[in-house]
Amino acid sequence: MPRQGRVLNLECVETLIGIGERELAGVFSFIADGDSAPAFADLLVHKKKDLKRFVERERKILKKSGAIPHWDHDAAGYVLAIFSNPPADAPEPPSKGIIKKLTAIYAAPTASTTQAPVAGSSGSK
Repeated sequence: MPRQGRVLNLECVETLIGIGERELAGVFSFIADGDSAPAFADLLVHKKKDLKRFVERERKILKKSGAIPHWDHDAAGYVLAIFSNPPADAPEPPSKGIIKKLTAIYAAPTASTTQAPVAGSSGSK
């Protein structure tokens, strides 16, 4: 019997929409909340265009509010961890500029979604 989806973390939904991957919200509803940030990071590692969109989205949020959402922070950390110790089949790492921006995002203060206004949530492909 198929398993039913769960309630999806709002920060995950906002981030998926913000990078133009709205259609993946349904897929992420089947991923446990605690596993959604690492799963999203894996998506970013394999889709460089989405990684660039994520980095730019987070920079806008940080500029506007001085903090990034907790979930986004966790996802950024997982991306950095994957690229710092890549598995043998890992895709080519992004440019040093993207890594530098991602590192700054990860080092930024965090806040809940209500405290850190979400930027770029109307993005689409």
